[in-house]
Amino acid sequence: MTLSFSRFLGIIISDFPLLIVTLLFIVFTFVSAWTDAPNSIVTGVTSASLNIYQATGLAVVFNFLGAFLISTVNMKVAQSIGQLVNFSPDSGGLLLVLRVALFVVILWSLASWSLGLPVSKTHGLISAMTGAGLAYYGKEAIDYNQWIKTLKGFVLVLVAGFLLAFILVSLIKKMTQSLSRKEISPFFPKGQAFSCGLMSFVQGAQGGQKFNAIFILILAYAQNQAIDNYFFIPSWVPISCALVLALGTAMAGLKIIRTLGEKMVRLEPYEAFSSDIATAISLGVTTLMGLPVSTTHSKTAAMLGAGAGRSLKKINWRVALFVFMVWLGTFVLCLGLSYLLVRLILMF
Repeated sequence: MTLSFSRFLGIIISDFPLLIVTLLFIVFTFVSAWTDAPNSIVTGVTSASLNIYQATGLAVVFNFLGAFLISTVNMKVAQSIGQLVNFSPDSGGLLLVLRVALFVVILWSLASWSLGLPVSKTHGLISAMTGAGLAYYGKEAIDYNQWIKTLKGFVLVLVAGFLLAFILVSLIKKMTQSLSRKEISPFFPKGQAFSCGLMSFVQGAQGGQKFNAIFILILAYAQNQAIDNYFFIPSWVPISCALVLALGTAMAGLKIIRTLGEKMVRLEPYEAFSSDIATAISLGVTTLMGLPVSTTHSKTAAMLGAGAGRSLKKINWRVALFVFMVWLGTFVLCLGLSYLLVRLILMF
C-alpha cells in the first residue's frame, strides 16, 4: 500500500527519532541546493551573459524539473546510494546512521560554503553513511560495489568534463576564426540561457536522486519494510524533494561563484557555453549509467577544460589543485567524523 503524505506525517509525529531524521533530511536537501546552485549558474554569471537573477530563476525552474522527472524514469543513482549500507541485521541502527551522516554532511557543507569551497555533497553523504555504517554494523554491512561505482564516476566526470569542454572550445574557435567578435558575440549570451537551463536540469536529475535515496530509507523504516526492493516511491516524495531543492537554489550565494569563476579561471561567453554543455553531457550519461557523481566536480573540470582550450596560462592551477585536495579531503573527513561520532554515541 502506498504511503500517503498525511499518514507519513502521523507516523513521524509519533516517532521522535524518525522526526529528527526527517528534519535533518529537509535541512540537508535545502543546504545542498543552496550550496550546489552556484555550479549551474557560475559560468553564466561570471561571463556576464546572464545576471544573477536570470541565472538563478533558470536554475530554480530546471532543477525542479530535473529532480522530479528523473524519478519517473530512472532511479539507478538512488538505488546505488540507498543500498550502500545493509541495514537489515538491525534496522534500529538506520536512524542513528542517517542522523549522524546527515549532521556531518550539513556541517561540512556549511563550513566549506563559508570558505567559498566547492565540495561534493553526494560524496560527502556516501562517505558519511559509510563511516557511520562501519561504526554501527561493521565492515561486512558495507556494499563496496557501490563504492566502486562512486570512484568510477569520480574519475569519469573529471576526465569527460575536461576533455569535452576542451574539444568544444577548440571546435568553436576553429568554426568562428573567420568571423569578427562583433558577429559572434550576440549568440553566446543567448546560448548560455539554454546551456544554463540544461545544466540545471541534469544537476537536478543527478543531485535529486541522493535525496530520493535517503527518503526511501526513511519511508522503509516508517512502514517497517525491507529496503532492498523499496524503490517505487509515492509521487509526493520527489515533488517535495524538488520543491525544497528549488527553494534552496533560489537562496544561492556568491562565494562559490567567486572561487570558481574569478579566482580559478575566467571564461569568455563561448567558453562558458562550452563548459555548460560539457557538464550536461557528462552528468546526463553518468546519471543514466547509475553512477552517483558530483555536479561540483563535473562543472569544475569542464571550466578548467574550457579555459585550457584557449590557454593553459588562463588557469590558476594553484587554486585548482587546492580545490582538488579539498575534494579528496571530503571523503576522508566525512567518513572519519561519522565513524567517530557513532562510536562515541554507542559508548553511552
